[in-house]
Amino acid sequence: MLKKSSLLTLIIVLTTALNVTAMKNEPYSFRGITFGGPASQLFDNHQVVQVAQSSEDILDQTILYKALDEKLTLGAGKLKEVHYGVWNNSIYIARLHFDANSHDNSEKVLNACIKQWGEPDKLLKDHSKYLLVLIWKGPTVRVEYIIGHSRSAVINLKHQPSMKGVKALREQKENGRSGSSDF
Repeated sequence: MLKKSSLLTLIIVLTTALNVTAMKNEPYSFRGITFGGPASQLFDNHQVVQVAQSSEDILDQTILYKALDEKLTLGAGKLKEVHYGVWNNSIYIARLHFDANSHDNSEKVLNACIKQWGEPDKLLKDHSKYLLVLIWKGPTVRVEYIIGHSRSAVINLKHQPSMKGVKALREQKENGRSGSSDF
């Protein structure tokens, strides 16, 4: 009996320790734009242009904006563009596009990420869709550093509660499409 309780205690301690160190300095905002906050904070503080609207029918309301006055650096690395995603009238994602053709630039951007958020929680290499994916997971925000096979690169800062809402709507729409019925 003593062994089972000791093992249970060890599992609880390790689980708690892993959750506490998941991501240092979780980003609740990016450059003053709070994730999950109202879209008005973007419109009121920046001159913006719409750059895209989601092509996925469940997310017809999803719109990406670019702030024209955005600083295009992250640490010592250079960014190409920064987009903010608005869904359900709130900020749910920031996408930082950068050039991965230059090893020097992608390394500088990665170093800025590691300096800010610590070592990533997960590494995916040679994924079918991507060359490299690094993930930092926090309870509120998930950060993804992605380099595609075409060397296109992006950092996604995703507001988890909003993403759960999007996922639930997708599932709801897919279940509605399946033709299943109680009749």
